[in-house]
Amino acid sequence: MPSLPSPLGQHSASLRPVWEDKKPQVRESVFLPFLGLQRAVRDERWKLIVQLKISHWQLFDLKHDPEEKRALAGRAEFSADVARLRGLMKVGDTLPLPREKLSLPHLDLTGKVRKTDQWQPEWIVKKYFTEW
Repeated sequence: MPSLPSPLGQHSASLRPVWEDKKPQVRESVFLPFLGLQRAVRDERWKLIVQLKISHWQLFDLKHDPEEKRALAGRAEFSADVARLRGLMKVGDTLPLPREKLSLPHLDLTGKVRKTDQWQPEWIVKKYFTEW
């Protein structure tokens, strides 16, 4: 298989060493941009997400919480992880990151009636809007 140079401005790496079982991975982290709305970066253990328009940050420990149910960004003991991943998020991105506002106020919806709308797929309605 020939090796081709990367296009200008692209930070690419060949997956060939992974396919040939010579390396387990080609990168230690992955940057995940979504339009001008969201940015995320993840490594083997952590995932940091920022909603750009509302300056909402979420940190997940994928080793202990693979379903991403417990956001940890606002907790002091994880501030070094947030700072490290935030630094990775800045590499090669042209959009400025919002100032740190690590969490939104807690919203308790206990006892509130959930209503669906006409655009919800049937499986969502059954899973989240049907009484047990």
